[in-house]
Amino acid sequence: MRVQSVNLNLIPTGVMPIVHLSQYDRGADGALLFNIFNGPAPFNLTGCTATINGTKPDGNVYTYPCTVHSNFLTSAVYDQMTTVQGTHEAEIRISDGDSVV
Repeated sequence: MRVQSVNLNLIPTGVMPIVHLSQYDRGADGALLFNIFNGPAPFNLTGCTATINGTKPDGNVYTYPCTVHSNFLTSAVYDQMTTVQGTHEAEIRISDGDSVV
């Protein structure tokens, strides 16, 4: 299984990270690992929940849960993430109770 690791910072840098997936990649083909930082320090995700939300080029959207670890998130590559060819825009949404981190 191929794992792609991406560093994400809660402080906006203006640089959008890019994850490369092929059309029809799915679960056994790979996983996504997101290292979460608050500036230079790892961000403590204890008590948080997270989802990956994306929009495919055909306009359809997807939302899948991420698994939360101490300072990183993991997500499988779900079928609906890769069924449509082209560039997808997606975001990781981290919540701590009712507030979005």
